[in-house]
Amino acid sequence: MPTPRSLRPDERSDASVTRMGAAGARVRLAWAWAWAWMRGAWRGGMFLLLWPAWWALWLAADGFPPWNALLLFALVPWLAYGVARVSGNLAGAWLDRRGQADDQPSPTRDASRGRDALLALAGALLLALALEFLGNRLTLYLGAAALVMALGVPLVQRVSYLSQAALGVACAWGIPMAFAAVQGGVPPLGWLLLCAGTLWASGGWIWQAMAQREEDLRRGVRSVAILLGELDLLAQALVSGGMLVALVLVGQRAELGAAYFAALGVPALLIGAQFWIARRREPGACLCAFALGAWVGAAVFAGIVLGLALK
Repeated sequence: MPTPRSLRPDERSDASVTRMGAAGARVRLAWAWAWAWMRGAWRGGMFLLLWPAWWALWLAADGFPPWNALLLFALVPWLAYGVARVSGNLAGAWLDRRGQADDQPSPTRDASRGRDALLALAGALLLALALEFLGNRLTLYLGAAALVMALGVPLVQRVSYLSQAALGVACAWGIPMAFAAVQGGVPPLGWLLLCAGTLWASGGWIWQAMAQREEDLRRGVRSVAILLGELDLLAQALVSGGMLVALVLVGQRAELGAAYFAALGVPALLIGAQFWIARRREPGACLCAFALGAWVGAAVFAGIVLGLALK
């Protein structure tokens, strides 16, 4: 029996280079996947979680927040969005399957994907839980309440037309969490800002529901856009107007000054642009209006920072 031949020095170097190349390719693939996921999350509405939390962070700290709170609310919205998407897909698939005939077996590939999704969900939940310990006990409790709300959205979509309102509350729930992390409690200003954030996030999800109205009708999913029909733009106007009024009250209570109130003109103009873009209710135009909501949130944040800086 021949003995195995030892590698020559040049062969060893070639093997190591091959292994390093494969490892580098895996790292590049992981970074590419992470970047693609981050872009998809932002386009999918992750900004509806991020901006309200940052509004609250700066107001709670009366300026630049502590680093641990900033790190917490820079990472948790991404994880929360991933948890909500994965859990929503799993719960939606389960609920839809329950509504089908029992003699329709699910393919093995779907079961494998389900296991992968459950593993990803468990990992994201553990990481989010670890990050929550950067805050305090109240922040952890409020985070658990947000998780319950996010997990309940797929059920709300099938029993009620107000799922966009539920999503709005879940997205804006970072506001009391941010106040709890910085101040150890939630003052009246935090609850007032929660009203503004809920209205803004709900309006964003209504734009998306308007774009997906026909698809939701085929899937049997209920939404505010289906409920309102031709009154959807009027409802959006009421929601957006209520959000701006709530932000004015926030500025008065926080004594942010004239610079903040002048800066509110920018999100008001952007909201007007959303209505102009989606005036014909075309799905693509409604999605553009939805994406423009990211700049509305950024403009509100810039106004808060400016008001605090000149306070």
